[in-house]
Amino acid sequence: MTTYIFKVKLKYDKRTYREIEILENQTLDDLHWAIFRAFDFEEMHLYSFFMNNKAWSGVEFEYCAPQADGRSAKKVKINSLNLELKQKFLYLFDYGDSWEFEMEFVGNGQAQNKVKYPIVVKKAGDSPEQYPDYDEEDE
Repeated sequence: MTTYIFKVKLKYDKRTYREIEILENQTLDDLHWAIFRAFDFEEMHLYSFFMNNKAWSGVEFEYCAPQADGRSAKKVKINSLNLELKQKFLYLFDYGDSWEFEMEFVGNGQAQNKVKYPIVVKKAGDSPEQYPDYDEEDE
């Protein structure tokens, strides 16, 4: 089975990234959970994928968390996106704190037996703290 490999970079710290490999028949919701775990987030929030790489640019470009209003990421298989190599899109996690990630489709692979996908295949930089304690910095 074909896999898709995505480079997921923090929008404001491009040195910190993860490469995630996912099966072609898995969904954008599966990709969301892979990113959530890869960056060591702990608290769940709503999220959206914007396929034109621009937040809040129109519902025709957006796939969102199943609990949100809009087209559900849980129903969208990766292979249905018709991605082109090097295509970029935006993943927005936590609408309040606005964690923005630049997603880039970097290639395909072949699924390996006995591997549970999605998986992180490459990592650079430490995971950011989801909710930094700003009071400590002020002292």
